[in-house]
Amino acid sequence: MLAVGSSMWLLAACGSTGPAQQGEPVNVGLDTIASESADTGGPTLPDGGEADGATSMSDQVAQQVRDLDAMMAGAAMNTDGSAAPVTPTQPSSDQSTGMADAGAASEPPPEPAAERVEQQGTGMGIGLGDLMDEGGSDARVEALADQIEQLVATRVATSNSPMRDALALIAADLLRPGGPKGDAAIDQQTLDALAPSERQTLEALRSSLREVAGAPPESMAGALQGAAEKLQQALGVRIGRVELCSRVDKFGSFVPFRGHEFLARGANAALVYVEVERFSHRALTSSDRPTTPGDRWAVDLSQELRLYHKADGRLAWRGPTERIVDTSRNRRRDFYLVTKIDLPSALTVGSYELQVTITDETTGTVDQFAVSIGIVADPSLVTARP
Repeated sequence: MLAVGSSMWLLAACGSTGPAQQGEPVNVGLDTIASESADTGGPTLPDGGEADGATSMSDQVAQQVRDLDAMMAGAAMNTDGSAAPVTPTQPSSDQSTGMADAGAASEPPPEPAAERVEQQGTGMGIGLGDLMDEGGSDARVEALADQIEQLVATRVATSNSPMRDALALIAADLLRPGGPKGDAAIDQQTLDALAPSERQTLEALRSSLREVAGAPPESMAGALQGAAEKLQQALGVRIGRVELCSRVDKFGSFVPFRGHEFLARGANAALVYVEVERFSHRALTSSDRPTTPGDRWAVDLSQELRLYHKADGRLAWRGPTERIVDTSRNRRRDFYLVTKIDLPSALTVGSYELQVTITDETTGTVDQFAVSIGIVADPSLVTARP
């Protein structure tokens, strides 16, 4: 292509003997160029002298025409030797006006995209072509995982989101053909950059992913479920819902009040329904009292209820702290608490906040949930009823 392109530039320069008159077509055909050169004896230099070289310019142009015709004829052959149709090449705008620079060098053809990608590589010393090579590809992927971990680990100290970088390290560890290498994937510097809760979450996630990666296909679902449970427990206990009710039958089955406005100086009773999420299990100990024979697991929680006056933050009422140890044969999926409260009749008119605090005694994690309560003097404003 380079030789063909150079010939076309030269022909365009020689085919124009002067500026074209308006309306007069510019003829740059190969036959015209050859005939004009033969009739005039070849182009002359600006001072009227002959062109340098033993061969005349007309002979050179004629030879280039013959070479170009031979090259085009060779390119017009199919792979089986049969002739292929030739589409005439349209001259460029510079060629048609005769303004091309005969001495300008043509640009080299662009490299194929695939070759450029392979030569460029990943920027870390490993080309994509190397990774696709069947021979030793596992070792190259292993080396790539090492380099990714090194790059991410160097930015943890200054990162605005070290937890995201730590998760990226775990993901890079999963690239290894032999499976995650474990604790060595995350160094102490990365762990020090995380909050305690993030560190616990990361440890649980890393342990869970190792189990999932090593699980056979038939037990993959169970491994994923176990991993999800470990991750939830690492995140800590969470209060999913709190309702003031007149009746509770079971988990998710209750009759809530229409509102939370109670009558001042009255007997105000309510059932506090609390749904607990991300609670942990522990094995039974000798001090536990199993609910039924054969129980193996225990959910160990404590609950505290406090009522604060919103205007000044004053503690207006508090209930006793309750410890709940519930045992079962299998791990529980749902957990709820029901507590009957009697609000003091001496509460003054105003806005209050009932704060529910749940502590997971197994993990030490704590969560709180606040419910707004109003004390009104007008009986028609009372909504704390079914």
